[in-house]
Amino acid sequence: DFVVGDGFDITVAAGDGTFIKSVKTAVDGSQYPVGILVDAVDASGGSKVGGIYRQGQFNQNGIVYDSSWGGSLALAVAALKPLLTPLSIYLR
Repeated sequence: DFVVGDGFDITVAAGDGTFIKSVKTAVDGSQYPVGILVDAVDASGGSKVGGIYRQGQFNQNGIVYDSSWGGSLALAVAALKPLLTPLSIYLR
C-alpha cells in the first residue's frame, strides 16, 4: 500500500517521429489517429517519408480508412469523428 510521501519514476521513450496506420483494434497507441496522410505512401517494404496534416477539413470520401474502423464509410466516419475533432481534424 502507498503512504504519504511514497513515489516512483516512470521513463517514457521519446520515440523516433514515425507514424503507423491507425487500426481501431490496436493496443499500441495507434488506435488513436493523430493526422491525415497527405499522399498515399506504401510503407510495406519499410519506413517511407511522407507528409501529414495535423489539422484541417477533409472530404471523408477521399480518405482511405483501415477496415477495422468499420465495414462502411458511414461506420468509419462515425467511429473516427470523436477522435479527430479534438485534434481540429474534421471529416465532411
